[in-house]
Amino acid sequence: MNLARWMTARGNACCAMVLASAIGWHGGDALAGCHGHASVTVERHEDVGVPMLFRLPEQSQVGPDMPTLSVGMAPDVVMEADRAEDSPALTDLAVAQQAEARRIEMIERVSPAVVCIFDTDREGGGSGVLIDERGYGLTNFHVVAGMMATRRGLGGLSDGTLYPLEVLGIDPTGDVAMFRLTGREVFPAAKLGDSDAVRIGDSAVAMGNPFVVSEDFTPSVSLGIVTGTHRYQWGVGTQLVYSDCIQTDASVNPGNSGGPLFNAAGEVIGINGRISVNTRGRFNVGFGYAISINQIERFIPALRAGLLAKHGTLQATVDDIDGHVIFDEMMHDAPAHDVGIRVGDRLIRFDGHLIKSRNHFASLLGIYPADWPVSIEFEREGHRRTRWTRLEAISPRLEHPFEVDPKANARQVRRVVRDFRRAVFGDEAPVVAKEISWRIVRTRGSDDVAAEPNRYQARWRVDGPIRVQRVVEGAARGEAIEFDDQRAVKLRDD
Repeated sequence: MNLARWMTARGNACCAMVLASAIGWHGGDALAGCHGHASVTVERHEDVGVPMLFRLPEQSQVGPDMPTLSVGMAPDVVMEADRAEDSPALTDLAVAQQAEARRIEMIERVSPAVVCIFDTDREGGGSGVLIDERGYGLTNFHVVAGMMATRRGLGGLSDGTLYPLEVLGIDPTGDVAMFRLTGREVFPAAKLGDSDAVRIGDSAVAMGNPFVVSEDFTPSVSLGIVTGTHRYQWGVGTQLVYSDCIQTDASVNPGNSGGPLFNAAGEVIGINGRISVNTRGRFNVGFGYAISINQIERFIPALRAGLLAKHGTLQATVDDIDGHVIFDEMMHDAPAHDVGIRVGDRLIRFDGHLIKSRNHFASLLGIYPADWPVSIEFEREGHRRTRWTRLEAISPRLEHPFEVDPKANARQVRRVVRDFRRAVFGDEAPVVAKEISWRIVRTRGSDDVAAEPNRYQARWRVDGPIRVQRVVEGAARGEAIEFDDQRAVKLRDD
């Protein structure tokens, strides 16, 4: 009798526990759909390399009407269901086969979204992953840096086809780029996960085309675990800074760059890009690093619009002094200085995160785009204050000037305008212009000094452009930006 038929026939708490194990149930979770009564206890063992098995203790221990089902990790444990002589035992092999089947299913499901990236001469070699069925995907900037003169390349999928590839927006500081494949109406796409939920010990699956070994573009797969989270890796000048990356022992080698790091559910939790290498050769020694997907998501709007995405900075640095994180250097016109922070102040929280060290602050700061609003809690002479400011842009040094691709930008403008109109109007088509205005006031400097308020006004029609205007009250200068289906143009800045 196979396992599925046996479980259907038994229909008891033992069966429910087997199913619970198959979906990752842990002690404390409620069991749904169990028939009869059972008291469940969980034994946790450190011998994590042994598959989980079940056993039903002697009836004399718990009474005939209330059996206790124990969960353990010992290799010699077997399961006894009602102690019937003809009940099959769930062996180590059966448990391993279940886990293997789930893993194979996941890999087969996500593999079609993994891209092997080449230039137009089919030289080089890197990886990427599609995140949108319209062909939009993510990779490393250093994978496509050599294509920036033409922004054209090729992307191979597991169907054996090479598709035209267009490089869209780039983030040189964070080593991320977005591309778009063309050549079919609908592409396979992977789902994005939550990298903040990743824990050390979680399963990690790296996929890509290391050493360009896959001639049919079927991605290579390596399996490991997450061995570190929120790692900070210094870059080269203003480029290739890995601010908030995931460390894994899944094998990541040259050619894996730009490829996805998946969790056990088949969700993208990072983009592989760096490895620690042996001094005698450029091969993995057990430490690979993936840019967290939550960091990348903040930059996707700019990347999708074909823009040069820029990271933000406070124009201030901190150091670890006497167990505290202290501001030690600051530009006079820095965003931090503008809101009243001074050298010697203690940094408590940044955007709601309690800051533990200088490296912790650097890791957090690097995940935010330029002009992102952040809160800063700091302490001076025993008094704590909280201020809001916007981060200034870090301008990366590029070998060649970056020019916005007008076609890619127009596509994104059309998409944003379409979604905006749908959200505002729904299915209705108003014949008169609608208008929204709002006023924002932020304090800056000491408690008795306030910034001049910003006033915003938006006007639009369903069949006309959307016009957004920002004016600094009490000043002559302001700016207006007009959006329509073809352009996004700054009309005035004076």
